[in-house]
Amino acid sequence: MKKWQKKRLSDRKAQEAYWKGHRFCEVCLAERRGKVAAVCVHEILYKSQMGKCEEDNMLSICNDCHLRAHFRKSSYLHREELYKMKGGEIDEESNLS
Repeated sequence: MKKWQKKRLSDRKAQEAYWKGHRFCEVCLAERRGKVAAVCVHEILYKSQMGKCEEDNMLSICNDCHLRAHFRKSSYLHREELYKMKGGEIDEESNLS
């Protein structure tokens, strides 16, 4: 198995472990829309932008909110908003516009 394949597998396992502990959409909970089943784990700062597959960079999210996070459906969810919902703030190093 190549290095990138091992990394992808470990990231996938980390996402699955996170999802098992966060079965409801964290965005819907933060916006007080109730408990909506999460369908995937969204990385706030993408790997292509030097984001890591770590708990403080992941959110369990429903399909509707996932579309909002990828700017395919209004009202959009921007990275700064997602970090605030997570309980933190974006640091200057990660702020890649």
